[in-house]
Amino acid sequence: SIVAIECYRPVAKLELTLQNCGNSRKMPLLFYFMDACKSACQLEIMQGANIDKTKFNQTSLGIIMLNEGTDEQLTALRGNTESIVAIECDGTVSTTKVPLENCDDSMMKPLLIKFKNTCDASCQLDTMKEANIGKSNYSQTSLGIITLNEVTDEQLMSLRGKTESIVAIECYRPVAKLELTLQNCGNSRKMPLLFYFMDACKSACQLEIMQGANIDKTKFNQTSLGIIMLNEVTDEQLKALLDKSENIASIECSSEVSTDDIPLDKCDDTMRMPLLISFMDTCNAACQLETMQEANVDKTKFGETTLGIIMLNEVTDEQLKALRRKSRTITAIECDSDASSSSDANETNLSFWTKVIITTISGIFLLFSF
Repeated sequence: SIVAIECYRPVAKLELTLQNCGNSRKMPLLFYFMDACKSACQLEIMQGANIDKTKFNQTSLGIIMLNEGTDEQLTALRGNTESIVAIECDGTVSTTKVPLENCDDSMMKPLLIKFKNTCDASCQLDTMKEANIGKSNYSQTSLGIITLNEVTDEQLMSLRGKTESIVAIECYRPVAKLELTLQNCGNSRKMPLLFYFMDACKSACQLEIMQGANIDKTKFNQTSLGIIMLNEVTDEQLKALLDKSENIASIECSSEVSTDDIPLDKCDDTMRMPLLISFMDTCNAACQLETMQEANVDKTKFGETTLGIIMLNEVTDEQLKALRRKSRTITAIECDSDASSSSDANETNLSFWTKVIITTISGIFLLFSF
């Protein structure tokens, strides 16, 4: 029943190596701990190595930054392989790790992961997967940045090694809140005020913001394009709205005051789609496409005609605002007022194309009449 009887031979204890130190042991040293070794465990390990609390900083990410330590204390820590994953010299010494920017001992989250231009959305997801980070722990933006909400020491170490795809890892720093300014108002604050919201702030969010500023529903109109036209407002209410820069993109005086923006013709508070965009005679098909591209409007969202008019079927507040600034190429933006509220997309298109056919036939008739 017994296979073997073996004498005990104590195995030499492994000692952690100092990573990214080169010929210089520049302080502070970064200590990365096992996931199972939380705050109290980390403090106990430092205490066990006779290191005073004043000599190190403990971060919320489970990393300890050791500012001072003797050779004896460091030897004790390097022998603690059951709790410490790695010991690393200050990142300024080495270029083999992605730097941690704007990070002090608080390591405030979320972390912003900035990727190289050559690393597209698929590459970014692969990088996070390689670091064993689940999709539920981060959000991906269209700007080549991932917002990382939760991360372990091992995962962070793995990400910092991805220098082929990651440019930098930055700690979150809340920026002082900026107050919005009133645009196109000149010396007069002519009503109504036009409120353009961030794409993420939909109808319910917009109503909540107006309610938070104590503005009654009877004082404003909400359009299907996500623009609110505010007809009456007190100074206190406007001050509250000017502070909502996280949800409001801009606040603009009525376009009748300014000649900078292209007016919205035949548009009531419903802002019925599609929008008909008329271009200058000097703006050919290529110029029209370039104008739409500059406003970040995808080709699938509009249709081109041979009459120098584009039918825009879908648009965000930011895109519409950009188009209204294109007075060098666009002459007018008009709501399709002929379409009934119950008509579908095909009927809407029919009303427009009926106009096109009539215009074309009239032109041919006039041509042959000469």
